[in-house]
Amino acid sequence: MAGDSVPTIVCVDDDTLILRSLREQLLRGLDTACDIELASSAEEALALIDELDAEGADVPLIISDQVMPGQHGADLLAEIHRRRPSTLKILLTGQADVAAIGTAVNEANLYRLIGKPWQEQDLVLTVREALRRVSQERELARRTAELEEANRELERSMQLLNATMDATLDGLLVLDRQGQPTRVNRQFIELWTIPEPVARLEAAQALVSHLRTQLADPTALQLDPKSDIEEPSLLELRDGRAVEYRSRAQRLDGDRVGSVFSFRDVTERERTIERIRFEALHDPLSGLPNRNQFDGALARAIESASRSNAAVAVMFVDLDHFKRINDELGHDAGDRLLQVVARRLDTCLRDGDLIARWGGDEFTVLLPRLPQTEEAEVIARRLLKALAPPIQLGELSVRISASIGMATFPQDGQDSQTLLRHADSALYEVKAGGRNGYRSYCAAHDAHFAASGLALESDLHGAAKRGELRLHYQPQVDSRTGTLFAVEALVRWNHPRRGLLGPAHFIPLAEQSGIIVDLGEWVLKSACMQVAHWHAQGFDQLRLAVNLSAVQFEQGDLLASVDAALAASGLPPSHLELEITEALALRNLGATVRILEALRARGISIALDDFGTGHASLSYLRDLPCNTVKIDRSFVREIAPATREAAIVSALVTLGERLGIRILAEGVESRPTAEHLQQLGCWLMQGYLYGRPVDAASLTPKVLDGLELPAVCHGAA
Repeated sequence: MAGDSVPTIVCVDDDTLILRSLREQLLRGLDTACDIELASSAEEALALIDELDAEGADVPLIISDQVMPGQHGADLLAEIHRRRPSTLKILLTGQADVAAIGTAVNEANLYRLIGKPWQEQDLVLTVREALRRVSQERELARRTAELEEANRELERSMQLLNATMDATLDGLLVLDRQGQPTRVNRQFIELWTIPEPVARLEAAQALVSHLRTQLADPTALQLDPKSDIEEPSLLELRDGRAVEYRSRAQRLDGDRVGSVFSFRDVTERERTIERIRFEALHDPLSGLPNRNQFDGALARAIESASRSNAAVAVMFVDLDHFKRINDELGHDAGDRLLQVVARRLDTCLRDGDLIARWGGDEFTVLLPRLPQTEEAEVIARRLLKALAPPIQLGELSVRISASIGMATFPQDGQDSQTLLRHADSALYEVKAGGRNGYRSYCAAHDAHFAASGLALESDLHGAAKRGELRLHYQPQVDSRTGTLFAVEALVRWNHPRRGLLGPAHFIPLAEQSGIIVDLGEWVLKSACMQVAHWHAQGFDQLRLAVNLSAVQFEQGDLLASVDAALAASGLPPSHLELEITEALALRNLGATVRILEALRARGISIALDDFGTGHASLSYLRDLPCNTVKIDRSFVREIAPATREAAIVSALVTLGERLGIRILAEGVESRPTAEHLQQLGCWLMQGYLYGRPVDAASLTPKVLDGLELPAVCHGAA
């Protein structure tokens, strides 16, 4: 039976072959884990749903055949809608039964109708969209609930304030039974910028007229003294402010004698809501659409093109040698360059085209409604030309080029994932061919590159035994004294032909192939041995931080691996800290907590890495058994007084102090950044200001000599 960790899709059909086919197609095609439960009749389906409800299972979607013995699909879905209105319903039918379809649409709030026989890709795409819609609606509901809770907290605070003040912070307007103003308060006058003569209420009509002149829509304000406005209504003022208002009856001895209208400036709240909506779909650095928005737009473009027999092109645009610019000039310069690049690329597109920041130095371009596929090449050349002029970064003039890979619907793929994968393959062909160009996807070339990837995977299998893996260590420092208290172990691969490779070049491959479990064990054991060696040389307070891969955490025998590494090295468990990412921690919270508690029971510390990059809220820190939270470099990079990032870091530091959790900032590259962090109470830091990752031989003299690092604020409390 379905558990509570993944959503459950219920499929209903009296034909067992169709049920099996549905299960196989969904399990094969869906990109998210789901339980698929089957029922052969409406009665069995209702009983199954009752049982799932009793277990607390998440059932976001029901798929039912129309024609079945006993109760038909439309009637079943109508019954389910009455019980579970939020569950999406899909009806499968091979008949042109207008009445049944009408019933399903009107009574069952049908999400989608799929004809039989169906195309597997259509079914999978529809179910993906349905699950995505459920997820989006829940996320919006969660955010709305948070906002509503924030508003309730605000109102409760205002009620406490009202107990000590003979006035409300809202603007108040009192009307008598004839609709004549009888009283206003100071907040109302200030909110509506009412002139003093009008505020005296000597001419009632003058007051109402003044209010309407302040509104973007003069008819939006309804001042009816005979009816209440229970739910708040929103008004837009001509100066751009947002005002929320409602009214309640004013009663004396049970009789209505008038109405009290309250007005509140909710401009900041509305801006926050708008900002949340914007941030959910946009990249904060460039302002371009993000991956979420691009995915949705691509799916819609493919669906539209399928109906009109049009072409759709997808491009991956990857900046050439961006890492070198980032390393040599710093992340701030790299960010400014990305912003300039984003603006240049955006100006090259047609109306209706979309460019998004995919991540890092990579952008994606969507070209819907292509009149002919050659048009994509025209736009690709335009993009490359736009990047050709030098970019001024302060006193430096920098040139950047790009590699572009393209794939076209329908010839290169019938769905989003295939198109993106093929565009990515074409991109790597451009890189292999010297960069600064573009290429369309070619299946034959793709096979060659796949073979190349297999060769790299084959090399990785024996890398540890051949002594090709290297560990580098980056200091973690108490900035008050400059004291090194820990090192983070970071793996590198000294490939015999390709040279020293960073983790981005082989860790994803190791995770896909399963090699990551053995590789992770090697990293853990080797790092423990090295730090134990430093302990033996007299630096016995040094702690070790090691990253855990999601695959290693979920598939490997992690506890046994950790026990073996500690036993072999002799490193005390209290000097080991294991790091997991925020995304991994939230993937299966219950299972994660159990493993982390088992590690903590051994005396091992737990760090939550990259905090702030996913969907975790501060409340999760109460549930996760962690000792350290590492603030992601994206927050640290933007830190400055009176910024959103500063407010988040300050809240995190305060919560950490209350929960006994250490707060460490990653990516600290400059003294001003360190000083801003210290002003917020964050003392533990890691980043280029204190040292880049280096091998043990390079770090050993500094460890044994006490590692002289910049103490930004000696003796700060």
